[in-house]
Amino acid sequence: MNKSQIISPLIAIGLFAVICALIVARNERQGFLQRRAAAVGHDLIMTTNSLNLVLIGPHLQERLNQFLANTGRVARIALGDEPPPIGNGEAAVRIFFDNQKAERLALRLRPDSDSAQLHVLGFWSP
Repeated sequence: MNKSQIISPLIAIGLFAVICALIVARNERQGFLQRRAAAVGHDLIMTTNSLNLVLIGPHLQERLNQFLANTGRVARIALGDEPPPIGNGEAAVRIFFDNQKAERLALRLRPDSDSAQLHVLGFWSP
């Protein structure tokens, strides 16, 4: 048996292991973002604030107070950012809310590099 017959399968197994590890890591990150976004959505509906957010600006706080005066709910959580002109590729997750008046509100969020919290990049009414 020559060296190439031993090395080639080892390289193939190594590449397979690396690819599997990358897929698992990506899925873990996506799951984390979805769970964190769901927690933020729940917190915002209950108290119009969330410890899972780095900061809620005054404009968003005012909009949440108006929007959630009519019982709201999380309609959808989506990974990734909106296409331009709303998004610019920075958001990792979006939360969509709706309320009893059939109004919609959406938030663009990205993870904080130093903590498990999320930054609000923007909000809009779809």
